[in-house]
Amino acid sequence: MKTKTKTKMFALLLGTSLAVTSFTGCGNQAEDGGTGEEDPQEIVEIVAQICTLTEPGDGFYKMEDALNEMLEKDIGVHVTFERTDVANCTTDATLAVSSGEQMDVIISFGTAAQTWDSGMCIALDDLAEQYAPDALEQMGDYVAQCKIDGQLVGLTVTGVNADGYGYQMKKSIADKYGFTRDVDKLYTFDELEDMFQTIEDGEGQPMLMQVSTASGSMGINNAFCFDNLGKTYFSYGGLMLNNNNYDPTEVVNIYATPEYADYAERMYQWAQKGWISADAAVTTDSADEICTRDDVVGMLAYGSFDERLNQTVSWSDEIVVFNMQPSVTMGSLAGMMWHVTPNCEHPEKAVEFLNYFYKNPDAYTLVQYGFEGEEWEVVEEEGDKKLVRWMSDNPVELPYYIAYPWIGNQLSLPVFEPNPIDMNEIKQAIEKENTVSPALGFVFDESEYSTEVSAINAVVEKYSPSINAGAVDPAGLLPEFLSELEAAGMNDVIAACQEQLDAFIAENS
Repeated sequence: MKTKTKTKMFALLLGTSLAVTSFTGCGNQAEDGGTGEEDPQEIVEIVAQICTLTEPGDGFYKMEDALNEMLEKDIGVHVTFERTDVANCTTDATLAVSSGEQMDVIISFGTAAQTWDSGMCIALDDLAEQYAPDALEQMGDYVAQCKIDGQLVGLTVTGVNADGYGYQMKKSIADKYGFTRDVDKLYTFDELEDMFQTIEDGEGQPMLMQVSTASGSMGINNAFCFDNLGKTYFSYGGLMLNNNNYDPTEVVNIYATPEYADYAERMYQWAQKGWISADAAVTTDSADEICTRDDVVGMLAYGSFDERLNQTVSWSDEIVVFNMQPSVTMGSLAGMMWHVTPNCEHPEKAVEFLNYFYKNPDAYTLVQYGFEGEEWEVVEEEGDKKLVRWMSDNPVELPYYIAYPWIGNQLSLPVFEPNPIDMNEIKQAIEKENTVSPALGFVFDESEYSTEVSAINAVVEKYSPSINAGAVDPAGLLPEFLSELEAAGMNDVIAACQEQLDAFIAENS
């Protein structure tokens, strides 16, 4: 597929070159010796990574061709997309950059610090100010999440932080037992447990209320509000937010807090009741696969705060979400980021290319959703707003489908039914109420503590799957877990992180 794209692109460039030569040599001469007509715009070739679930097919190349018609006319850029996936995008980018292969725009999924530290991207501050004003304006607080040591290292997609965390229950079960949610409140574990007991009593048999797997559980996000400072394993510690018992600027060992101990004990009690599977800590089945079973009620996951926003999942036709924690704008780096490599010969055009999707919603819609009438169709229009639907029950089967957000503002995209047509406005209002971390824009420099961080990660991987899945009694294992974290250097790393965070806050206050 890659060869096909490059061959096609070469033909386009060759045709453009011949057209320019022919135009210049044969045009009517003006009084100043020119052709009497405006010279065609020079087309700059950009190579950019794109994440897709499957290898590109004809629908992908049709999208690429249509996009290039827009790009060439509007900003003088021709893009060739190089397909990658979430798991391999950083490895693919490293190979391309280190080998000298043309690769202008690369993607990081939670690896932006690694991308920057390894010299695979350049600072964009001046370039973005001149060539990406639309992106900077629309990104807002997200700009701070794209900086390392005060330098802008990439741009990110916006409009994705409008959800908090909650318990996702199959609507058929919620309806059966009369459970309806109050969107103005945050539910507690005690309230969930009351519902679980009612369901178990009514069904007359054990039901799985929470799904955990060997790869982890999202349940801890529902237990308390925190900023993990960019590390899933809390390797640097974390900040406890929305909690009167803590200073939100104090870095603490999350695993040593009473809140984590309470969460661990609850998961253990749930497992004892049969509400979590006995093999949850070791199973390699995906959570979505497990949730399709008839004996599964739901799981702790994400949750939309507005009842008009449909929460869609792959494992149930409809769900009811009982929100437990608010949405948080983390202080860590943005999860998805697009960078310009040092190999790029035209970084100004690469940045202008990224900005184009913020400036041109039609181009963003094309890359994100494909073509109207082929991948999606309009259900309702209201001014500039569109309510649409996929033209297949399984979008993956469509000629073109991309599962991951591309660069741009998601709040400018059409809305998919059964959401309301004004979903984007609703999400904007929710985002304004986000809990914002005091560490917004902070990135811990772990260069002097890489050995300790690796050791901490190994300890967490050893203990947390079993504890989070309720597979072991935390009364015996949690002290052992904490002891090994301390031996791995957790306290030293937290102290260093606190020192850097204090300096960061003082500098930016």
